[in-house]
Amino acid sequence: LPKSAVPDPYNFELWLKVDREIRQQGSTKDMIFKIPYLISHISSIMTLFEGDVILTGSPQGVGPVKAGQKTTAGIAGLLVVRFDNKKRRRPGSA
Repeated sequence: LPKSAVPDPYNFELWLKVDREIRQQGSTKDMIFKIPYLISHISSIMTLFEGDVILTGSPQGVGPVKAGQKTTAGIAGLLVVRFDNKKRRRPGSA
């Protein structure tokens, strides 16, 4: 997201659903390290490119997902991503 698309980086809602059921919900206001600091710190170590994703941990509600379940995550009013959970093959298996 471009900086201009985020009205207040210190207070927006993050959420995650598994099969349409809310599993996680939180706000950037509750983060230990604020987003501008994270971007600055990471940028001092490596170059960030458009499309890069910064993963910072997660709010309450961590739990397993199973192959076949559908996961949707987002930033309220700004972004939604969707993906299917698939069974992972073990290295070396056919």
